[in-house]
Order: sequence, then C-alpha cells, then structure tokens
Amino acid sequence: MKNNQFEFAIGLDSLTTMSTQFSGALDPALGMYWAWNTGYIHFKLEGKSNLCNTAKNEFLFHIGGYSGKFQTQRWFKSTLSNDSKFPILNVELSDFLKDILILNKNHNVMIPGKEALDISNSLFKLFNK
Repeated sequence: MKNNQFEFAIGLDSLTTMSTQFSGALDPALGMYWAWNTGYIHFKLEGKSNLCNTAKNEFLFHIGGYSGKFQTQRWFKSTLSNDSKFPILNVELSDFLKDILILNKNHNVMIPGKEALDISNSLFKLFNK
C-alpha cells in the first residue's frame, strides 16, 4: 500500500455535544469540555512564539463551538503516506501558526465566536490543500 485517502473530523456536532454522555473520550476530566452552553473544545494549541507580543510570548487557543454560525467542527480529506510499518500524516504547521498568530492580536481564544471560527477555517485549509 503506497497511499491511502482518508477522512476524519476535528470537533463534535451539536447532537453529540448535547447528548451529555460525559464518558470515555467525552469525559470532562480530560480537559476538553468548557460548559453546558459552550460544549467541547475541538482543538487546543498552546505555546510560545516571537510573533506574540505578550509578556512571555505565549499563545493559548482553545477552539470550539457547536451551534449556529460559529460551529467549528470540520471534516477533512487527506492522503496518508505509508512509507513505514505505520501510516504517517505529515502536517506543516508553520504557515498555519503564522496566520493565526498574526490575525489574532490577543493570542488568546478561549470561547466560541468569530475568532474561533477563523482559526477553525485556517485549520481546514491546512489539511485540504
């Protein structure tokens, strides 16, 4: 097997979010749940960059949102290379990081909204080239 097309999602739909299952991967103790009215975090990215004008050059993005125009779940299609025993998905994050660190002046997104939606859209472009 040389290459494989595959599809995956980052995030949850509104039905799954509202089911209040709270077990397994959806257990709030795993740190990916905000609250009943905001749902789950779909994607976390935390770190430091000289592009951040914060005191310690830190950024913190917890991206999510399950309803209305700020829904951030995205489905991706990509090709998985299989050069070794295990399939590998290589993703170059540098352009993605530059885009979101420059576009988001506060370098801290912690709730659903327009900024979370913009980052989710940038993430979508990363996998769907």
